[in-house]
Amino acid sequence: MGVADTRLHLGSGEHYTPGWFNVDVDPIWPTDLLCDANDLPGYCAAGTFTHLYLGHYLEHIPYGQIPAMMERVLTVCTPDVKIAVVGPCYELAKVHAPELLYNIADRGETSPGSHRWTATAAATRRILIQCGLHPRTVPVAEISKPEWPNPSDAKWQCAFLCSR
Repeated sequence: MGVADTRLHLGSGEHYTPGWFNVDVDPIWPTDLLCDANDLPGYCAAGTFTHLYLGHYLEHIPYGQIPAMMERVLTVCTPDVKIAVVGPCYELAKVHAPELLYNIADRGETSPGSHRWTATAAATRRILIQCGLHPRTVPVAEISKPEWPNPSDAKWQCAFLCSR
């Protein structure tokens, strides 16, 4: 791992980003590491990552399992890790992209790409707090390149910058 690879892009999916350490569980996407987030401590040393980007990731994890998963992920991050979270917001989609509501909602599917809960800004903020993080709600456009690998500033998304 090089210096640039100290930035972790968890759940990179179709958005592989050079300069980031791209991790995904789905083998159809290009990655630097194919593994479940819970297994990261077995592959990466404690305190490796200075940045953590979770773009459209949390909604794919069962809501009640997110705190335990994040606890494991945070072991491979530095104590002062910078964290950006971007995800769908069902409430914002009602206004800005109603055609996406079916895709954003939890439909009870369990494939890697399915939503395991219907994400809203409020629910995402609550789970980040349950993870022991201090989220600050920001405009999605603030989570942008080159600092973060976010590919879109669509208005139906919510965004947070977090610290421990």
